[in-house]
Amino acid sequence: MYNYKKELLDIFENDNSPLLNISSQTSSTTNEQKLIDIFNEINLFFKKNNREPKTNEDINERRLSIILNEIRADFNKKNILKSHDVNNLLGDLREISSLQDIFENDYRNILDTSIEDELFDIKSFDLERARTDFVAKRKPIENFEKYKDVFKKIHSELKSNNRKIIKFEDKDLKEGNFFVLDGMVFLLEKIDNKSTKIFNDKSQGNRKRYDPRTICIFENGMKSNMYLRSLQKLLYKNGKRVSESQDETLEIFNKNFNVENISGYIYVLRSLSEKQQIKNIPDLYKIGFSKNEVSMRIKNAPNETTFLNDKVEIISETKIKGYKPGSIENIIQSFFAARKMNIEVLDKKNKKVYPDEWFSVPIDIIHQAIDLLRKNNLIGHRYDEIKKEIYKV
Repeated sequence: MYNYKKELLDIFENDNSPLLNISSQTSSTTNEQKLIDIFNEINLFFKKNNREPKTNEDINERRLSIILNEIRADFNKKNILKSHDVNNLLGDLREISSLQDIFENDYRNILDTSIEDELFDIKSFDLERARTDFVAKRKPIENFEKYKDVFKKIHSELKSNNRKIIKFEDKDLKEGNFFVLDGMVFLLEKIDNKSTKIFNDKSQGNRKRYDPRTICIFENGMKSNMYLRSLQKLLYKNGKRVSESQDETLEIFNKNFNVENISGYIYVLRSLSEKQQIKNIPDLYKIGFSKNEVSMRIKNAPNETTFLNDKVEIISETKIKGYKPGSIENIIQSFFAARKMNIEVLDKKNKKVYPDEWFSVPIDIIHQAIDLLRKNNLIGHRYDEIKKEIYKV
């Protein structure tokens, strides 16, 4: 069994960072006021939404969630804010003085042992290797300065909807891609030793597995060398992919545009739902892509959440040549990302889902963007959601 007590003692004895250094000093008046102001912002969010902020796709909410967890983990900050905690977000005020206190105050789930069971199935993993990967630590980056501007740019582009936070898929695990894990942006900088390795499985004998180490750079100045399969499982559990920017996507599109075959159809649909919450959204259209004729794609619309569990009407379908279907769809949806609607519907298991691809944009503007894309001329254009017009940068 893994010796967590020894590991904790090693952390205390070898801690060169200020994270575990509990000081009795309070902040300066200026810093205290900044702390109070940001906590009041969290209180305002709670009052407005009747819940605490979560690490979801909304950048500002994710920021507040991270800050709240940081405050909860800091006794001094909690002490400063106790008179402002009108929503009881900070819990009992108790200084950490024992290992039990550490476990009870583990708001970041750093000591959550369930992840070990979830990430590593002993039947298919070498036990020693699983333990080694579980304790793979994030370490400070000596030359983080060269990454700072990159992360600032990513956040700026997310804020302006030039990038999107999208669902993670296996194919996204490529060098140079950005992801969000537990509310924090990181870069998959490198996949080491890409060759397939042979592992000894007691039940199946020798078998091959592609599971190299990775180098991941986090926006807080830390890096990790976890295994690729471990990263994959973490992202499926609580992660997202950061999409390419509009310009990056269009640049890739341009390089591949001259292929002669027809990739498929960009389609625009209108919902025929009689539900008031849907009818009340002006200029509501679904923009998607299909390899086949759209009439076949929507045949089962009333039974699919992507079509809001209702009938739809085809407004237009435009043939597009020369590129991978998924990228064509991503380009046009990224272009109108600021007007993407989060419509709540129930799936077959009565679970709430929020279908992608529904936008509140005038139909003539949608067709203008599709026409620019079809002519390979969308790059350098932007959509002004206030004026409801496309302009050239």
